[in-house]
Amino acid sequence: MDQKNDSGKGIHLSTVQWQSLTDLYRQLLFAHEDFYVRSYALQASNALHQIATDPSVPTTMLRYGIHEILEITKHQLPDSLELMVSFIDFAYTKVGDLYEQIPTYDIGE
Repeated sequence: MDQKNDSGKGIHLSTVQWQSLTDLYRQLLFAHEDFYVRSYALQASNALHQIATDPSVPTTMLRYGIHEILEITKHQLPDSLELMVSFIDFAYTKVGDLYEQIPTYDIGE
């Protein structure tokens, strides 16, 4: 979703649909984690490693993998509070895992 379109405003989803949406964003974060871990493996090519060290990659993960779903759920408060807190906990853990697994990992500013 585009942030300029007031992400999440006017979206009416069932609890199951909200859970499915947050599950998709969880999968996106797992994919980012997998990409980083594999790109820093000894078997990874230099080209793959160069992509992973691009400063825009972690920023992209933050923008589309974390911030976007938080914006969507923010507009659905208080109904989305439980899912939002759960996702924040999950995202915090994933970013922490990346800091531990990838010494040069930086989420950007």
